[in-house]
Amino acid sequence: MVRRYRNRETSLAVHVRRFHDQAYGAQALSAAADLRSAWLSPLRKSIEESTIGVLTSCGAQLTDDKPLAETNDLSYRLLHRSVPLSALKISHMTPSRKWALEDLNVAYPRDRLIELEAQGVFKKLAPNAISMVGSITLYSELLNEMAPRIKEEFDQQEVDLALVLPF
Repeated sequence: MVRRYRNRETSLAVHVRRFHDQAYGAQALSAAADLRSAWLSPLRKSIEESTIGVLTSCGAQLTDDKPLAETNDLSYRLLHRSVPLSALKISHMTPSRKWALEDLNVAYPRDRLIELEAQGVFKKLAPNAISMVGSITLYSELLNEMAPRIKEEFDQQEVDLALVLPF
């Protein structure tokens, strides 16, 4: 089943809430931000006709970019689909990064998505993925400042469905 949310900002908020509830407990996030419940809605077009956007919180970035902070970094990096994975590093310092260091496709499955695009599973992969560090406890700023910027990036790329990859 594919979930599609009517409001992309709400979708991001739901994923942030679920991730944080598991990591830190529901009370901490609920006290910091008012998160509405999401509802399912039908797809506007089939997956085969959709442009897929990628949002990963592994902190992948070009090795010569300004480093992402380990926590509470409300910036993100755009990763063009043509950039070799060998030109990227992971800034998120979670212990689970071990596997992503061995194969970045674990956290940012760009190569697998390009293969699925070639097979016609979906119309196209958006030109740029959005990469951020997932260790953010500035909930209001994340939802009110960062989420709208991410939505705007996806809108500019005409993304129909966003693949959110928490790390």
